[in-house]
Amino acid sequence: ALGAVDVTQLHQHLLDLLAGKTVELPEYSFKRGTQTPSGKLLRIGKDQIIILEGIHGLNEGLTPAIPKHLKFKIYISALTQLCLDYNNRILTSDTRLIRRIVRDFNFRGYAASNTLSRWPSVRRGEARNIFPFQEQAVPKDLPGAPCAIG
Repeated sequence: ALGAVDVTQLHQHLLDLLAGKTVELPEYSFKRGTQTPSGKLLRIGKDQIIILEGIHGLNEGLTPAIPKHLKFKIYISALTQLCLDYNNRILTSDTRLIRRIVRDFNFRGYAASNTLSRWPSVRRGEARNIFPFQEQAVPKDLPGAPCAIG
């Protein structure tokens, strides 16, 4: 959910970066469930861009302080279906679940059983917090625009 993001801090960092200031990037540990200073400083030049990646990137509620004309939204999703043969396939949602189990184990310290127990909640969250915003991405047929997949 968007409420899990420190939107206030994100807004301040984005506004500071756009104003030419230096910000310290926070680091979030899923294993500890806490945010800590990373010591990594960031400052952008006058003509540089900021790439903000994440599942809530298309949600206008993530960056309401940034004018819409300064945002270029792209949606990319891993929706490749794996065909075992002409009659059998692995659904995209199953492939995503497998990817999530591997990621959660390797980077968050979760057992596969924990990820499996969270999966119904993840799917509800996608339907509520991600999929409704896909249409805000750059249209696929916009002349000169990069391809928006999804």
